Amino acid sequence: MSGEPGAEGPTASITGEANGQPADIPSETAGHPMPSTASPSEHPAYIVQKNQLLTPNQMSAIADSAIRSFSDEPKFVEIMSSEEPQAMVLVDAIIKGEISKEDAAKTIAAGKAELTVAAGTDSLTELPNRAELFERLREHVALAKRAGMPITVAFLDLDNFKEFNDRLSHDAGDVVLCAAADYLKSKLRESDQVGRWGGEEFVLSLPFTDEAGAYNVLEDLRLDLNGSVTQVAFDVGQYELGRSVTASIGFVTVTIDKTDPRSAQDITYDLIDIADKRMHFAKEHGKNRVVGSKQETQQTQQP
Repeated sequence: MSGEPGAEGPTASITGEANGQPADIPSETAGHPMPSTASPSEHPAYIVQKNQLLTPNQMSAIADSAIRSFSDEPKFVEIMSSEEPQAMVLVDAIIKGEISKEDAAKTIAAGKAELTVAAGTDSLTELPNRAELFERLREHVALAKRAGMPITVAFLDLDNFKEFNDRLSHDAGDVVLCAAADYLKSKLRESDQVGRWGGEEFVLSLPFTDEAGAYNVLEDLRLDLNGSVTQVAFDVGQYELGRSVTASIGFVTVTIDKTDPRSAQDITYDLIDIADKRMHFAKEHGKNRVVGSKQETQQTQQP
């Protein structure tokens, strides 16, 4: 088989057509750049592709050659010569003259932005997931260190959450988690951050918030949590939870010295660890409470 009837310019010879097996790409075709004055239909990649005898890897090789004919931008070439289905569709459209490389690049960029957001989002609660949350906390810590201002990191765990899954259903548990996530997000400032750390655990960052202010914010969150989540659980799933939704919260507030040699990442790890330990301290001392440095000391000193 040679070329395609009606195609202008050079045609691509494909071997190995027997039995419907994918053919090899002649090296002269894969490496043949499209002349700058030629129309898209004259490009060998276009002619070969219309024969539909290529494997994805073979098409990717031809696509790479085709794209290099249209653009000298390395990043654009790298993205568009991938084997992702969307990229291959756009490659085809560029070759056929149906879309400009600039518009194709915008389409790919938009898709990559959506994927980036999705990769950093917890699929259930739509809050930042653990990896994304840590990065945002690290940024808050770095800013607080530069500004010489206090920052609070809190670790919140829903008490006895497993009971909702075991007694009602996992769907009911999911509704409780989502309701708690929405509640926390609605109660915080735009400059604050909350994300799902895992399971029924959430981590919060309150930049430029001192210890007394942080305690007041977190205590208000704890007190109002039950009413909000219980109502949503009933409205959304007609779930009668049967008991209060409470949380144990540990937090730490620091003002980081600008000369502190630790990186923002290391400081963030340390703050999360301290908040986590204080959350467990709250669990061990009755649950449904907020514990910071002051509360931990007071509880420890009690006989």
